[in-house]
Amino acid sequence: MMKRRSFLQQTLAFTAGLVASGSGLFYMPRAYAARPDAAFIARDLDTVLKEILGGSEATMSDQIKLDAPLQAENGAVVPVVVSTTLEAPEAIAIVVPKNPTPLLSLLEATPRTGSYVRMRIKMAGTDEVRAYVKSGGQWYMAAQEVRVAVGGCGG
Repeated sequence: MMKRRSFLQQTLAFTAGLVASGSGLFYMPRAYAARPDAAFIARDLDTVLKEILGGSEATMSDQIKLDAPLQAENGAVVPVVVSTTLEAPEAIAIVVPKNPTPLLSLLEATPRTGSYVRMRIKMAGTDEVRAYVKSGGQWYMAAQEVRVAVGGCGG
């Protein structure tokens, strides 16, 4: 049976912990190495490509498989699968050029995460879906057009 004094002490300790964590006393800084925030808020494709590709060009590659529907019933939920046989992929980016913000995803690939990405994306309308994969310091690309019946980005 818990005594009143013990209950009050535990409640006070718990409350103090919540206040301390909320005030930042237990702040753990995170390392965001070269996180391209500007690419995610950019409204035009040129800025996105400049931020993620760093001025280099992406080469079309048949070693990237981009699987997306030819016709999407709803632009709010378009399934996309990207896989690659490129050796040691470093990053995978998914871009839809005519979206309000074209960069939808930029994932860092490691040997444990592999070279396979599956997600659902939003598309403003019929457009090309592009997958960019960085391997060996070089960017490669695959693209596929998806027709959207009902818009997903504000429409």
